[in-house]
Amino acid sequence: MKQHVHSEAHRMPDSTAWVFTQLQVNPGWIAGFVDGEGCFTVDITQRSKIAHKITIGLCFSISQHKNSAHTLYALKQYFQCGNIVADKNNLIFRVKKFDDLRRFILPYFAKYPLITQKRHDLEVFQAIFAKMNVGLHLSPKHLPKILEQAYSMNMAGKRRKHSLEFWLHLVSKSKK
Repeated sequence: MKQHVHSEAHRMPDSTAWVFTQLQVNPGWIAGFVDGEGCFTVDITQRSKIAHKITIGLCFSISQHKNSAHTLYALKQYFQCGNIVADKNNLIFRVKKFDDLRRFILPYFAKYPLITQKRHDLEVFQAIFAKMNVGLHLSPKHLPKILEQAYSMNMAGKRRKHSLEFWLHLVSKSKK
């Protein structure tokens, strides 16, 4: 279970200031780092109390072993948003707030594009973001397309708990 980092042991290490300075001098480095270590995901959650039974959320994250915590703290400082959470021996820098994605994360990648397969994931992430920005994720009519797009990301959804068909069936039942 992931928990927010609160202990003194996980406060910003001294080397964070040095890494932050390097990021200010060469902000394009972050794009390369994200190409290798970052992730753009679409969180899909079943909610029985809402009409279309599904909520959609977006998340940008970077995971590192706790020995590299200073890098994540420097990224948090650079982007001026997000949280750092613990997961076993790793720490994860996460940005989930829609406004933070809009104001800090997406503009950064517009200026410093990715070059690996992750570029496709970012493009799909941006397309879903645009649909959510106008509320299309709240409509059972538009959810199937958003779900299909989400499942085209990150190795075609191979690590997801539920299949695309599971979600599409749930949405189709809510239309009735």
